[in-house]
Amino acid sequence: MPDPRDDYEPTEADIDMIAEEVSGKPVDLAAGITSMRLRIAQLEAEKTKRLDRMAEDSDKSLREHLA
Repeated sequence: MPDPRDDYEPTEADIDMIAEEVSGKPVDLAAGITSMRLRIAQLEAEKTKRLDRMAEDSDKSLREHLA
């Protein structure tokens, strides 16, 4: 399985979170809420993709074991 970080490109939400962390000040509140919602949606999509990949790998492993 390839390393998932090989093709990682930071999103605008990632960059905003880093800027907030470094400066200790939040970016504009409305923009911060919007970027956080986008980040949550991104994390949920990544979670779903990884769970699907894990299910495929475990199904394959189980089929090989039963064969």
